[in-house]
Parts: sequence; C-alpha cells; structure tokens
Amino acid sequence: MNKNPEETLSFLSQAREFLKNKKVNNKIVISPTFLCLKDAINFVKSKNMDMSIFAQNCHWEDQGAFTGEISAKTLKDINTNGVILGHSERKSLGENEIIFNKKLKSALKFDLEVILCIGETETEYKNNETIDTINWQIKFLLKDIDEKYRERITIAYEPIWSIGTSKTPKIEDIEKISTLIKNATKHIFEEPLKTIYGGSVNTNNFAEILAINKLDGILIGAASLSINNFFKFISFSQQ
Repeated sequence: MNKNPEETLSFLSQAREFLKNKKVNNKIVISPTFLCLKDAINFVKSKNMDMSIFAQNCHWEDQGAFTGEISAKTLKDINTNGVILGHSERKSLGENEIIFNKKLKSALKFDLEVILCIGETETEYKNNETIDTINWQIKFLLKDIDEKYRERITIAYEPIWSIGTSKTPKIEDIEKISTLIKNATKHIFEEPLKTIYGGSVNTNNFAEILAINKLDGILIGAASLSINNFFKFISFSQQ
C-alpha cells in the first residue's frame, strides 16, 4: 500500500524523463495499487512509454459478491497488462496454492500476463526442505494450465524469509533454485518458464543477482519505491 495517485503519476513522470532517448533492452513492469492502476495505465499509454502495468492481485471469479476484491476481467477491461499472484503476503491472509491456481486460470483466461510467486518459509529453509517445497508449489500452481499460456507466465522465486528482512540467499543457492524451476517447468510445458528472483533486492546486490545465468529478471519491492533507486536499477540492467 504505497503511493497515492498523485505520487504514482509523479514517479511515472520522472521515470519518463529518465528513460527518454534511452534504449532499454529489458522489460519494465510497474505494479501500483488498485486505486492507481487506471491513472498509471492512461499515463503510460498517453506518453508512449515502453512499460507494462501490473496489478498486485486479483480474484478468481469474473464477478459476484466478493466485497473488496477485483476480478481479472475488470483488470482487462481497464487495459491492465498483467497481475502478480501468489505473493507471500497473500499467503499470510490465508490464501494457498489451490486458490492461486484458480486465480492464475482466471488471469490467463482474460489474456493477462502473470508473475507467479513461489518460495519457502524460513523453517523450510533451515530444515533443507526448499527443493521439496518449490517442487510441490510448482505442481499445484501450474495444475491444468495449457501449453498455449506458457509465454504469459513468469515464475518469481521469492524466499519468504528473505522478503523485507535484508537477508538474501547465497548467489549459488539462487542459481540452484532457478535451475530447479526451469527444469521442473520444462516437464510441464514444451519450454521452461521465465524465472526471476525477488527478496530483499537492493542497489548493492542487484547487479550480482541479475548476473545469475539462469535468471531472466528481478522482482523488486520496497527498494524500487525510491525514484533514484529505480534509475539505478535501470542503469545496472543495461550494463
């Protein structure tokens, strides 16, 4: 719950100035709150910015009596590009892989791109259960997902114990899990899914993490709220 509509548009305006006349090779995704989505979408479109706008969540039903929720259909109706699903903060509210699978199917039905979050708890990490956890999460999250949707799904490996804690796995561990995700998803689809990392990413560790061979990108949380950090992340990614 960061940035009101005015702050969101200010951020995007500064981003536009920074990106002007720059050739950016990587895909840039911004994920504002629901209240700011429409303004962000309209701004990016009106300024011809090469940037995607994702929602932070959606419901699995198209409509109905689900107070406080928003459907994938509504997101599509306002031209949202995609949605983040399965974040650990949603798990803390009681959601699970079965629910996330239903949300994924709904999002894909309405032609949204999806960043699908997976990751182990600190207890699972300490008990050397990370590999088992990742495997079963992938199994349940991608259950009955058709091959035709493969290119619209990105897996974000976000160790729950790392999010907002300033603790990150060793580089070799991130690479190991990224390889695991690639191999596991290749057993489900014709090609492995795109894989990104998230969890206490900052300006100090960004470049080293991005350099991991098996990673296709990075999902950045709190550190990206600073426009100056945003500029640094974009600059690092072009090196």
